[in-house]
Amino acid sequence: MLRTQIGETRGKNLGHTVGEKMVIGDPRILFHEIEALCTHAPSSALHYVIALNKPVDPKELSFSRDESRAYAQYVDGEEPYIDCGTVIAKCSQIEE
Repeated sequence: MLRTQIGETRGKNLGHTVGEKMVIGDPRILFHEIEALCTHAPSSALHYVIALNKPVDPKELSFSRDESRAYAQYVDGEEPYIDCGTVIAKCSQIEE
C-alpha cells in the first residue's frame, strides 16, 4: 500500500491542504482512509503505486533523493496558464 501526504502547496490550490493523506492499496483507493481527494491526485499518484508495489528504494528509481519516500507533483497548472496551484505529495510505502 502507498500513503501520500500533502507536503507543500503553491499558488491557489482548491483540492488539498498541507498534511492531508490518501491511502492507495493497489488496485483500490481506500476511501475510509482519505481526508480529501483532489480529482488530479489519482492520475499523478497511480504510477507510483505500481512502481512502489514491491519493496524498492524510491531513490534507486529516481523518484526522490530520499530512500524512504517518493515525491509526486499533481498536474494542476499555475499562473499564467490557469488560475489554480500545484501540490507536492510525499509518497511512502506502508504495511497492510
